[in-house]
Amino acid sequence: MADKDSVRRRIGSVLDEAGLKYQLDNDGDYWVPFEDAIVFVGPAVMGEISVAKVWAYVAVDVTGDTGSLLSYLNEQNCKMIFGKLCWYPETKKVIFESPVVADALDKPELQIAVLIAAKSTDDFNDTIVERWGGKKFTV
Repeated sequence: MADKDSVRRRIGSVLDEAGLKYQLDNDGDYWVPFEDAIVFVGPAVMGEISVAKVWAYVAVDVTGDTGSLLSYLNEQNCKMIFGKLCWYPETKKVIFESPVVADALDKPELQIAVLIAAKSTDDFNDTIVERWGGKKFTV
């Protein structure tokens, strides 16, 4: 399954099987709303490997001291078992990201990845916005 359309269909099928409510955005990525987070899932291909990209915007329009922000993100990433917090200076966003191999994607695997993204966003967004400015992501 090494093409994006196949991966996209597989993601949708697994989200349906998991009973997760979602919408499709203009790029064809799925977004799953939670109380304090919106988790996106989209297809990617790395050579022959199919990937379900799972991500959530932790904070947007972040303008504080990036040196201390990067130190904080690195410290948190060292504690994480699954996923990572990323800083994108060109867009001023902190994003939680976690790729999942999609070739044999199943319900528990995707469900856990989505829930961890939502929980991580909820765990970190208040602290990041409070210390480095910006705001929580909303649609």
